[in-house]
Amino acid sequence: MSTAALIIGYGAFGRALYHALRAKASLSVAVYLRTPTAEMDCRDADAIYHDLPAIPVGRFSHVLVAVPSYAVRSTVGALALRRDGSDPVFISCAKGIDLESGQFPSEMLADLTGSDRIGALSGPSFTDEMVAGKRTLVSVATPDLGMAKDVARQLSTDNFRLRPTDDVHGLELLSVAKNIIALGAGLIDGLKLGENFRAAFVAQGVFELADLLPRLGGNADTLHSIGGLGDILLTCVSARSRNYRMGLAIGSGESAAGIMSEGLNSATSFVRYLERKGVYSTYFESVADAIDAPAGIINILNNHAA
Repeated sequence: MSTAALIIGYGAFGRALYHALRAKASLSVAVYLRTPTAEMDCRDADAIYHDLPAIPVGRFSHVLVAVPSYAVRSTVGALALRRDGSDPVFISCAKGIDLESGQFPSEMLADLTGSDRIGALSGPSFTDEMVAGKRTLVSVATPDLGMAKDVARQLSTDNFRLRPTDDVHGLELLSVAKNIIALGAGLIDGLKLGENFRAAFVAQGVFELADLLPRLGGNADTLHSIGGLGDILLTCVSARSRNYRMGLAIGSGESAAGIMSEGLNSATSFVRYLERKGVYSTYFESVADAIDAPAGIINILNNHAA
């Protein structure tokens, strides 16, 4: 099979992926658009689809699912999947937990496709910089490290580099948790609690994740990867981060209209996920509670010695 990528979804990240991958001459790139309004932006795509059941999925070596986590099930479920031995690697670019099933995106992909060629992509990746061709490094995970290395080699360009790992679950856990930490960091700034407290809050979040990851089936080393700490650093300190801006708006009492925040949607579902696993985190519980009672975040470090 030739190297051909299909990007499902053309929101901010789907568009950024398209522009990043188009820089690789040896890679054929097709896109699925829900509406035709974005066609001019991707008019050089090798194929543009508007009908999910009509997409010849078996022609692609990689399918990158770049829709919000709440849309993964309905979107991938509409594909006409064929078990003909030409299965692509399905790579989730979503960050979240399905409220109904409690599954992470890669788990939904596995159920929907029946494939074990499943992966996740995450890392510090502001979409405007990707579109502009600025150097971006992210992590890509599949259950088999050799497969992850192949994906990284086949999809990396000069300015869009993928670092392989076999810790799919750990990478997805971090992609959810870092958005919640970023939400809290923005909340702290909205309440004008100071940069000292914000730094301590973010550091405690990293400490908390170092404890949680191995207890939840992830690899603690993933925390220190580009897709872990790299993403936390970007998301928690930049006003360009949507999750930070959402927290800032909540903390300052300003309108959050128009801000799409995965952290806001994930905070409660992540706490519920931890409870189902029999793992409790007063840190993440406190961030979730602070969405409705922002002033309570001042007490979040009271019970932590680190």
